[in-house]
Amino acid sequence: DYMIEANLSQDGGEEAMTLLFKLDNPPTAVLCVNDLTAVGALRACLNHNISLPDEMSLIGFDDIPLAQLTTPKLTTVAQPAYELGAKAAELLLRRTQDKELSPQQVTLQSKLIIRDSTAAPKKK
Repeated sequence: DYMIEANLSQDGGEEAMTLLFKLDNPPTAVLCVNDLTAVGALRACLNHNISLPDEMSLIGFDDIPLAQLTTPKLTTVAQPAYELGAKAAELLLRRTQDKELSPQQVTLQSKLIIRDSTAAPKKK
């Protein structure tokens, strides 16, 4: 019930968050697939008078510049986009040179950027 499929846009994030609010036991924290959906989810929170981070913690993914411009500023996971593209290109070039090259798994480091849209849960 807590995993909502939506298009990867602000509208998709807003629609998904609105569906979460309709659950009998809505979440108090949401991780969005990207920052754009998180901005839409933030908009849904504002439209439903849900206070961030007092009533809901919200995290995006990508650390796009817009994440620092929202109110509150969006907590997000930064991924090394340049390194990701460079590594993909390197592996593709190697694969074109050696058709027998076996698939490789590469792990790149991401980083949690804590801003104003998250807080520790309130004790009950």
